[in-house]
Amino acid sequence: MIGACVFIGQTLGSSFAGPVLDYFPTKWLLCACMAINIASLCVFASTYNYGLVLACRTCTGLFQILWPIYFPVWAETFGDNK
Repeated sequence: MIGACVFIGQTLGSSFAGPVLDYFPTKWLLCACMAINIASLCVFASTYNYGLVLACRTCTGLFQILWPIYFPVWAETFGDNK
């Protein structure tokens, strides 16, 4: 069940990633997502509460999804097209 929470968070996050990337500056959004992801993983590693573990894993998936959605767009836009 704990591993499925990451995929639930990624599924929820992927539906909101497009509009969020259009509305906020990308650099700050990716930095904020990385900071929240690190904080969530630190709490996950240091807690024994099962509900908090599930919430941290869902939060991890939620904030990890912006990276795989944004970087193919960045590579297509700024990559070397030979």
